[in-house]
Amino acid sequence: MRQGEIYIKHFGPIDKGYEGYMPIYPITMFCGNQGSGKSTVAKLISTFNWLEKALVRGDESINKRTNTAKFLKHHCTFHRIHNYFKEDTELHYRGIKYDFHYKNETFSVEEKNEDVEYLMPKIIYVPAERNFLTCIEHPEILREIPDSLYSMFVEYDKARKELNRDFVLPIDNLVFQYDKLKDISWLKNDKFKVKVSEAASGFQSMIPMLLVTKYMLYIIDNRQSAITNAKQSQMIEKRINQILADDTISEETRKILLSKQSSLLKYSRLINIVEEPEQNLYPLAQREVLYKLFEARNFANDNLLVITTHSPYLIDYTTLAIKAYNTQNNKEDVQKIVPEKSQINGEDVCIYQIENGRIERLKTFEGMPSDSNLLNQELCATNESFAQLLEFED
Repeated sequence: MRQGEIYIKHFGPIDKGYEGYMPIYPITMFCGNQGSGKSTVAKLISTFNWLEKALVRGDESINKRTNTAKFLKHHCTFHRIHNYFKEDTELHYRGIKYDFHYKNETFSVEEKNEDVEYLMPKIIYVPAERNFLTCIEHPEILREIPDSLYSMFVEYDKARKELNRDFVLPIDNLVFQYDKLKDISWLKNDKFKVKVSEAASGFQSMIPMLLVTKYMLYIIDNRQSAITNAKQSQMIEKRINQILADDTISEETRKILLSKQSSLLKYSRLINIVEEPEQNLYPLAQREVLYKLFEARNFANDNLLVITTHSPYLIDYTTLAIKAYNTQNNKEDVQKIVPEKSQINGEDVCIYQIENGRIERLKTFEGMPSDSNLLNQELCATNESFAQLLEFED
């Protein structure tokens, strides 16, 4: 099931981009060299999803959203991609309720006529710079950092304070613990206890990512209100009154329309966009973290997980998760390799490779990612170089 489509040309490091519209799947991964444009695509997906959410909820009107200067200087500034635009930049995003277009230096929005239900999402962008967050205890001193990183810290701060219980990490039975009284975050097991700010960099990368993901699922599971101000409430109330006052529709249709409006009142899905979940982690730890992200994606059918990565291990572990899902025999033994909650349907996965400004979809074999990908090719090249060195010894 696709969750939107995006078209990118001549934007930042992306040149020719993808051939046509690039479908976004429930689990979408981008791999490639540093600076190739992985995060650029992820940030655009985040931006357009946020814009669609704002329009549906009534935060803004279409007229205001068609203001090109505001799109460039305000919305794209959040992820600091406002300087990526060129004279021939083309951006198109096909969402659930709205289509967004940027061409000939003009931004426009088109409302779609499809009568489809829009489920209100919690959207979180987990930047690669997240290690920094565990060294800071108070968000008010961070206003000079990038907006996306500050937003991440605000959610991290809420998560550690509001979850109000120990958080077990997927590695060595380690536990994250927040001391509200002293306002200190701890990492501990039965042998030691250390401040998170003094822990290894891998833990500083892992904890904000997994803790915020857990917190987002907590909000969705408890159907917390998606209404944050009076304007949003008034907009939805107005729509409900219009439905109730319309005598031309049947009772059955009225119930359906009212149900769709009520779905906007509560958060019911997660859009989780994560840069480099493997950051500073040993390969086995990368696997455990990835499977936790898959588990969070599987928490609700409409959840979306977008990942950028440099790690060939993540591609291999994704293959294992798909293979485990497809394996019908010896289920108990399969779950020892890949937990059932982390197994994924290959039809829900799409991996893209970005190189020299072009985006290509990684080929699959029986629903699993091909071994012939850029990351594995680098490993093969190293093996070939080593073989050549051995020949030189002869």
